[in-house]
Amino acid sequence: MKCAQCGSDIPEGYDACPVCRTRVNRFCIRCGKELTSQDNFCQNCGASRNDGAAGGSDALPPLSPEELGEIRGMLQEFYDLDELMKGRKKEIITCLILYCIPLVQIVAPFYHFYIMANSGKLVNRVSQAFREAGRKGFAEKVRNVNKIIAWLWGVVILWVLLLVFGFGSLMAFIISVGGNPGEDAELTLSLGNLAFRFALSLCSVAFGLLNLLIVIRFFKCCSLIIEQIAKLRHILKQRGYPV
Repeated sequence: MKCAQCGSDIPEGYDACPVCRTRVNRFCIRCGKELTSQDNFCQNCGASRNDGAAGGSDALPPLSPEELGEIRGMLQEFYDLDELMKGRKKEIITCLILYCIPLVQIVAPFYHFYIMANSGKLVNRVSQAFREAGRKGFAEKVRNVNKIIAWLWGVVILWVLLLVFGFGSLMAFIISVGGNPGEDAELTLSLGNLAFRFALSLCSVAFGLLNLLIVIRFFKCCSLIIEQIAKLRHILKQRGYPV
């Protein structure tokens, strides 16, 4: 990329020309879209990458108090959401590990209830933040995470019902045979135990797949939140505000 001021080559990743120190825009100053190292013009609005990077045009109009407050508030919101999203990913991974531990998996669904109840609220908050930042398309994709969470609620409830039904049936069977089950009773007990384990295994697979989808979406949300933070910081920095 060529410097707009002196024409020198600017290496990839540099924020300023190494010869004359002219600043290079990483985001379009007109629409805020992120620019790649190959973009000399914004693919969204067509503005030059070097607009406002040289000469006397570097001074951008100051933000009004209302605009400054709105940008700073949104910046803080994204910082908070990024921390919450990272914490939620750790909770989901911990819950998946609990499901793999014998006996502990019996109480794991209750921890899952807590995670899912809070995840729905977090998804709505992230979606609203992206909508306010002008990313309406992605805001709708984020809201679709709630559909996956709804399926998870169904699987967790099925898991609990299977546990109650399985243990209840086992106790009723033991009481009914009176300690002398015989060959037929033993076979029935073995088949019932096998079917019960198979049903729990199916639930475990469903848990894993649905939680994996949520974790992947959370990773993507975190990366886009970081992108929005960089964009808002760039807007403040371009106008001379401390960030």
